[in-house]
Amino acid sequence: MSQLRSRIAFVVFLLSCLSLWAGGVSRAENEATGEAAKENKTDDAAAKSSATKEDKSGDKSDDSTSGGTPSNPGQGDLDKATQLKVTAEGLPDLNEVVDKLDSAIEKGLDKDNKAFAEQLLTSTLLQRATMLSSAILDRQAQDPRRDLRWLQIRQYALTDLQRAVALDDKLWDAQLLIGRLQALPLGDPNAARRALSKVCDAEDAAPEQRAESCALRGVLQTDEKKR
Repeated sequence: MSQLRSRIAFVVFLLSCLSLWAGGVSRAENEATGEAAKENKTDDAAAKSSATKEDKSGDKSDDSTSGGTPSNPGQGDLDKATQLKVTAEGLPDLNEVVDKLDSAIEKGLDKDNKAFAEQLLTSTLLQRATMLSSAILDRQAQDPRRDLRWLQIRQYALTDLQRAVALDDKLWDAQLLIGRLQALPLGDPNAARRALSKVCDAEDAAPEQRAESCALRGVLQTDEKKR
């Protein structure tokens, strides 16, 4: 009987040891699982941080390729205008060139780029005004007061020419064209004489420009005396 009790006590003791050992293993597994979860969260956070940095880097890269810089924000529009000017063929193309140049100057350019933009704008305005003027000078209206489109085209051309000479007062082609347009019916004879006199008196103007300007100015003065 005593031996049976001893065996039962020994079995109970073994069961207790097994229970303690199983609890320890379970705790160890839980701790390992917790550590793994923490490591996964850390990895996820690092991945998100890296992705955010890459996105920001990509945004900066996109900004840098748009053509503008903090000190030269209008560079992109200036580059586009330059490309368009090379292939420009008609009024729509020239209109787009002028718009891009105006935008570039308005946004801001450094000293050298602004000078280049204004030079390109001057030549484009003169080219557009010459194209518009040809429609008037080649087909003069018998009575401009009845041809509103004729008057509008002349005014558009004069506006471009006035902008051009405001940027470069020694643009003799533009001054001569102003004189020719203002000498037409319903024009401004005084404005015509002022523009023509600048060319006629300019020593650096081409001989043919001076000759045409002086001749047209003489006609205007003669007409004024007759009136």
